Amino acid sequence: MKSNYQKLWYGIFMVTMFICLLGSAFAQGKYEERQLASNLVVMIKGRLDGDETVGAGIIFGFGNDRLYIITANHVVRRGRSNARELQLLFKFLPGERIEAKLLEHKNIPHDIAVICIVDLERNKIPIGILPFNRLGDSYALERGDAVYHIGFPNGIPWRANVTPDRVSEKGREFIKFESNTIAPGSSGGGLFNGRWELVGMIKADQPPDSVAVSIQEILQIVRDWGYPISLKQKEILIEMPISDESITLKPSATDKNSLTIMKNAAEKGDVQAQFNLAQRYMMGVDVEQNCDKAIKWLHLSAKKGYAQAQNELGVWYSKGYCVKRDPKEGFMWVRKSADQGLAQGLYHVGVFYLNGTGVERSEGEAAQWFIRAAKAGNEKAQYNVGQIYASGIGVTQDYAEAAKWYLKAAQLGNVDAMTQLGAFYGLGVGVDKDLIKAKKWTQKAAEKNDAQAQYHLGVLYRDGDGVKKDDVEAAKWFHKAANQHHVEAMSMLGAIYYNGEGVEQNYEEAMNWTRKAAERGNSNAQFNLGLSYVRGHGVEEDPVKGLEWIRKAAEQGHKDANRSLELLFKN
Repeated sequence: MKSNYQKLWYGIFMVTMFICLLGSAFAQGKYEERQLASNLVVMIKGRLDGDETVGAGIIFGFGNDRLYIITANHVVRRGRSNARELQLLFKFLPGERIEAKLLEHKNIPHDIAVICIVDLERNKIPIGILPFNRLGDSYALERGDAVYHIGFPNGIPWRANVTPDRVSEKGREFIKFESNTIAPGSSGGGLFNGRWELVGMIKADQPPDSVAVSIQEILQIVRDWGYPISLKQKEILIEMPISDESITLKPSATDKNSLTIMKNAAEKGDVQAQFNLAQRYMMGVDVEQNCDKAIKWLHLSAKKGYAQAQNELGVWYSKGYCVKRDPKEGFMWVRKSADQGLAQGLYHVGVFYLNGTGVERSEGEAAQWFIRAAKAGNEKAQYNVGQIYASGIGVTQDYAEAAKWYLKAAQLGNVDAMTQLGAFYGLGVGVDKDLIKAKKWTQKAAEKNDAQAQYHLGVLYRDGDGVKKDDVEAAKWFHKAANQHHVEAMSMLGAIYYNGEGVEQNYEEAMNWTRKAAERGNSNAQFNLGLSYVRGHGVEEDPVKGLEWIRKAAEQGHKDANRSLELLFKN
């Protein structure tokens, strides 16, 4: 009978033989949504009243060389005692423990505390890979909806439930759900909807009745505390950008005489001068930044019916810029500007409806307002209309209609629309398949530094789709995307260095890029890294470590990794 030790090595031998049959080329594919979501959740360890405390936290923003994390207050405080020796573990930095600082703000009713990491460069925190676009809408949850949680239950890092839990009760501030997998250590972790979008923070970790705090409520609290918010929703441009010609574009400097003329005109009731002066006081351009004066002049301009000022004022109220946040007041003002036909106002009314900001959430209403704004020439709305037709949000799904609006937005310079249009032409979705047009629009977006387009352009050159096959050109674009932390491009670079396609074969460089992608959750890279450890290509041969990486890939459903493990366990 074989000993366990002999079985392990015999299994490794069998896996190695199986891997050899796969051929030398690395496989490429998508990594799981859950792995992306895991990159937002940190594991927390520290000392509290002499005992070890463990829990989880959620990355919500960065700024001033700091990374900000929310967690459950009871994880880091007990009465008047604060946790000490706080250390954070990141999914994408395996083996690293980063020192953290507990900040003063806390909210007892919602059980919220904030911690941070300082000196991001020294701590090697790669901001570019953080999936900040995974913000969901907790208000849209309904009883019975599926939810998942990621935390540190019983000291098991990034443990997530495989079978979905179900929402049992939901209010505006809290979400209750039934769970048998929540355990001590889950507190402060993330609650995600069925699309693995963040909807809450775990507050109570005692099964079966578990409680999470709504992420929308949390973000409003930390926003009021003055922290930067980086989380945003994806799929549609449903972040709340300030109007296109307003303070999102910093006013250019003027000479003193011009500024004096502007002030005089504003004081005499010129609504455009009042609007422009409000922007300058908001941004501190040519004048000392002053919120009181900014809101004064913006109010005067808006009350006199200047549509741009009305739209801007609505956004300020919705975000709490220079005024106390009041979403209903914000909706009233953007609706006034929309009623005057202002394209930006029409667009923002759609945003308010989609987010349920100051008005009851309605995807159907949002879609209609976006369509009106798109017809009025708003480029962001045109892209959004493409998205809602592609996704069937508030309208009947119609890929041809989506392609039409992507084209309009792309022609106005919208980079996201260019990328989508390139994909549509490449796949023949909503349009006749046309690889030349696919390359044209993908290249336009890639040249504007869109990482996804750069990756897709690399694939076109690698495969010779719509262009002459050119491995060197493919490698160039993969490099550009990978340098922007595009994970699939990192994995692809690992493959082309491994195989010497368009670059000189270099196993060490292959492992450099493969490891980066694997540590960021890419299942193909994890499998390929495991394969390399088994073979000893670019790394010191280590079959045990190789199996660890293959197992990580298998946990994400990687077929070849699962087949490898099946061979191991059979033997």
